[in-house]
Amino acid sequence: MTGGGGVNWRQSGPDGKYPPSPLNGTGHAWHHPLKVLFHVVKNGSPGGQGNMPAWKEKLSDEDMIAVIAWFQSKWPDQIYAAWSQREIASRGKTKAER
Repeated sequence: MTGGGGVNWRQSGPDGKYPPSPLNGTGHAWHHPLKVLFHVVKNGSPGGQGNMPAWKEKLSDEDMIAVIAWFQSKWPDQIYAAWSQREIASRGKTKAER
């Protein structure tokens, strides 16, 4: 598994939902702080925007963090460094500021 995402991931499918975006650093996952990534893995795609299922009934919180760490390991160093800066910045902001 390479984390390459679905074909035409930027376009909604016939069901109006988006295919999985790449998790290898070429998609938009790296734009989100850890707590958002965790929330999506745990609860599925927000607002019915995608087909990501919720994993809260199948994986422990620790397993979900491990999944996130796995796909982050696929990111190029430059992308991980950019994510890390965003992650640190997000911890200093209130919800209203984000």
